[in-house]
Amino acid sequence: MDHLSATQINMFLRCERQWYYRYVQGIRIPPPGAVILGGAYHDGVEHAYRVRMEEGELPSAEDCQDVFRAAFDQHIEEEEEIDWGDDHPGVLIDRGVELVKLYVDNVAPQVDPVAVEAGFSLPYEIPVIGFIDLVADEGGSKSIIEHKTSRRRGGLDRYGLQMGIYRIALEKDWGLSVGEARVHQALTTAKPDINVESVPIETEPMIDLVVGTMIQKINLGIFAPTGVGTWACSEKWCGYYGLCHERRK
Repeated sequence: MDHLSATQINMFLRCERQWYYRYVQGIRIPPPGAVILGGAYHDGVEHAYRVRMEEGELPSAEDCQDVFRAAFDQHIEEEEEIDWGDDHPGVLIDRGVELVKLYVDNVAPQVDPVAVEAGFSLPYEIPVIGFIDLVADEGGSKSIIEHKTSRRRGGLDRYGLQMGIYRIALEKDWGLSVGEARVHQALTTAKPDINVESVPIETEPMIDLVVGTMIQKINLGIFAPTGVGTWACSEKWCGYYGLCHERRK
């Protein structure tokens, strides 16, 4: 294991066995259509801020929608298989196009971007690396902004650990003082909407404890299945459910 990421750490906390199948054994499951939508939406929004930083003003919503459509097609091409489930690609494209316009017209003009996709590497025994979606200036301090897509509004406190990692990275790698952390949540419901919400930032001692414990377990080869009997350990919510239960027999 050459590095960790916030995504990996959250998965490990949810279920160590799931992380083991994905990152040690390298078993990938087909992503759901929602992941394709989320990645393409992220690309469309990122384009808006990159242009803003380079040219001093936001591009048109139509320009960002074109980026979204191209990214959606590209993400499909990059995957060998996609689990569309009850989703139809055409419906997802329509919702993504609407969400990009909502965001560029109503949210982006209020944000003063400082960095887009800010890269970092934290020097733990196994380095924690990643990219922060957006760093914005709020007069004297900087705010962390993450773009997320979701079928349901709220439930964003779970990103506190990720925000804590990002704050450490910005303060130590970039020398920036972080004040707030927010999630810009694009709701992929029948009536798309953008929910902007402040989220907690986990403390550095807790981040050190979580990452240190995870690394110890990796070094020992200990990956216990967790959440057995809960919603998280079910065929609906875990793509490794069948594999995991077969190997427990």
